Amino acid sequence: MRRILLRDRAWRVESATEVAEDKTLFRLFDPSSGERLEALCPPDIYEPLPEESPVFAKSAVAPFGTWQSAHLALKLSGVDSGEFAAFYGGRISPEHYQFAPVARLLQLPRPSLLIADDVGLGKTIEAGICLLELIARGRGKRILLIVPPGLIPQWQEEMLTKFGLRFEAIENAAALERAQTRLSEGIKPWVFLHRVITSMEYLKKREVLASALELSWDVIVVDEAHYLAESGTPRSPYLTARARLGPKLRDHTRSLILLSATPHNGYSHSFRSLLEIIEPTDASFRGDQTVVARRVGRSMIRRLKGEIFKSETDGRKVPAFKVREPVTAISVSALTAAEKAIFKKVSSYCAQTTAAARQTDDAELVSFAMQIIKKRMLSSRTALANTVAKRLEALASHAQQEEPPTRSEVRELQGDLPLNEKTHERIASRILKAAVSKDAKRRSAEKKQLQEIKKLIDQVQPLPDPKIEALLADLEADVLWQPDEKAIIFT
Repeated sequence: MRRILLRDRAWRVESATEVAEDKTLFRLFDPSSGERLEALCPPDIYEPLPEESPVFAKSAVAPFGTWQSAHLALKLSGVDSGEFAAFYGGRISPEHYQFAPVARLLQLPRPSLLIADDVGLGKTIEAGICLLELIARGRGKRILLIVPPGLIPQWQEEMLTKFGLRFEAIENAAALERAQTRLSEGIKPWVFLHRVITSMEYLKKREVLASALELSWDVIVVDEAHYLAESGTPRSPYLTARARLGPKLRDHTRSLILLSATPHNGYSHSFRSLLEIIEPTDASFRGDQTVVARRVGRSMIRRLKGEIFKSETDGRKVPAFKVREPVTAISVSALTAAEKAIFKKVSSYCAQTTAAARQTDDAELVSFAMQIIKKRMLSSRTALANTVAKRLEALASHAQQEEPPTRSEVRELQGDLPLNEKTHERIASRILKAAVSKDAKRRSAEKKQLQEIKKLIDQVQPLPDPKIEALLADLEADVLWQPDEKAIIFT
């Protein structure tokens, strides 16, 4: 009640206080005369009056030209029905097939999708197109990109140069602190910044994840998303720290876009867990296969290079990508007697050490340490030499035995998850130093075998590496003599 009629005059009520049962003390003001009055009702009698009608204030209206400019800007920035903002906002020349994911995404009530296109089809471009469309429709203000640590600069550059989207990198504690120094005290970077790029390796830490998901995101994009799937076999599946991350991301965003060229690792339970992150109700493989394919197709889009065609000027359809020739193995046959002896000696050492630890508490850790040594042997001489040196150091200082890595860390190493080089080496080093027997005889036997291996490695170190020689010979025969050809070597 804002106005009352009392003593035949309209008054504005400044306050009304109940002073006794059924008695109210009014403090009143008359705007026309400026008079103030205190009245106790009853005995005074009042009647409530309707609220004053709002008055149109001409002075508050902006000039028509300003309104017209703002209206035109909104009209031009809008997206017409059936059109894509990427044609206007992106600095790209997209292929027609790269619009299929965004067309599928925009049809969904909750726009989430697994983009599982083949390597080289441009999943980064497809993700950028999706972001532009969601932004244009007012559904992409807060965006979080989660990519492998080594690809953060590349993603930042592509999003900026091709789509005009600038992302702040928070990939470690130092980057978080740098972002914090630019903000006022009490303001959290994860909450204040609207476009952030980080890595799965950093985000999986409990305290980091809690801060990053304190405020929900409009869109989350995950590159190499197959690492969010369950690991292990159907009989013994297990969840890594990354796999536990997936459902939490889904629950803290309005739109989730997963990117992976290899969504299926051969195990149905692993693939199903990936689909569950997108849409739990579609993650079932039971029933008619046609129905299953349609159900999976709602959550995933996948095209191979062989399925993409382009039109020639004469109307013919031809493959858009060059058909790859079958991969042939490069044989390495020029091994010296010393190199063959190293392979034989290392294999024997690993087998004997694993067998000796079979009935002990550290059997699993020792077995994994031996797997690391065998992998280093197949990698390079230098890698094997460094690993043997670390193992000898651990055996010599067994009293200060290294704290073993956590079960989660061991599983990440076993699963060949995308750990950065420092993290990978740190976990492997801890395993090599922690898997040391308390039995003096076993340690002595190991030292003797490792010292013999070290001598053999020292003998071959000055000699050319036959694997590198075989690789160079293959490149010289097929690639290096062609000036326009390129070669990419994965190590």
